[in-house]
Amino acid sequence: MIFCVAGSSQLYPVLQHYQRIVAALKKTIEFMSQIDEAIPDFPIEQRSNLI
Repeated sequence: MIFCVAGSSQLYPVLQHYQRIVAALKKTIEFMSQIDEAIPDFPIEQRSNLI
């Protein structure tokens, strides 16, 4: 849990950190959607006769 006092000099870095986390999660979701479109039958079934 993060505690910040309004007007604190530590508030801005905390907000920047959370913005970066949200941006990374957004980009991850975009990449996952692109992968799902490229490989619609994922996970690919493993065939025992290939070994």
